Amino acid sequence: MARVAVGLLALFAGVCAAQDSGPRAESKAALDAAPACCTVLGDFGFQRFPVNFPEKFPIGRDGRAYRFGSGRSFFLAFELPKYESVYHVSVSTWITGKDEGMSIFCPAILLTDSAYRPVARYTDLAYRGASPTTRYGKPGMEARFVIDERTRAARYIFFLTDPGLASRSRKFKRMPGMLPGGLMTAGDTFEVPCSYEGELGLHITAKYGPEPGGQPDAK
Repeated sequence: MARVAVGLLALFAGVCAAQDSGPRAESKAALDAAPACCTVLGDFGFQRFPVNFPEKFPIGRDGRAYRFGSGRSFFLAFELPKYESVYHVSVSTWITGKDEGMSIFCPAILLTDSAYRPVARYTDLAYRGASPTTRYGKPGMEARFVIDERTRAARYIFFLTDPGLASRSRKFKRMPGMLPGGLMTAGDTFEVPCSYEGELGLHITAKYGPEPGGQPDAK
């Protein structure tokens, strides 16, 4: 039976353990070989965080590496807007590659104050499936977390590799599809390994709807 294209995907389950091989092993080797960009966080040269409209950012071997507390990491670094009221940070990450070469970047997120002291860290956001019909046209997953009075001191935000997250995988469900001749296929599930690099879509929105599920890690 002909294989069905990836089509509409929904995030089916949480993370699970996986072996370090394939695209993950390649990206880990690239990370190990990457030169350090800086000696202190203040040397990063922070980008402005996108507000209202999402922007796409590659993260990986063509960027920079730094040794954070959790280990050596590719990273993205942004300056957050001045806190005036509650707002949401939206994070999207997409599957890259095909078939056995598929992977997805599973970011850890670090918030710091203006002196680069930790304010909050997120390693297990409540991701849900992202439609491949978004402006970037790729299937993946997305999540939101809130900046509020508890984290209003946050001035900078870092998206980085966490060795514990990069050793896992995400399980997706392939939605039922149509084969030539009008035959319907049942949806099946498949795992996509997390990687040390990939693509992120990021933006900030005003507070709306229910509180997002992402909670900072316990200190």
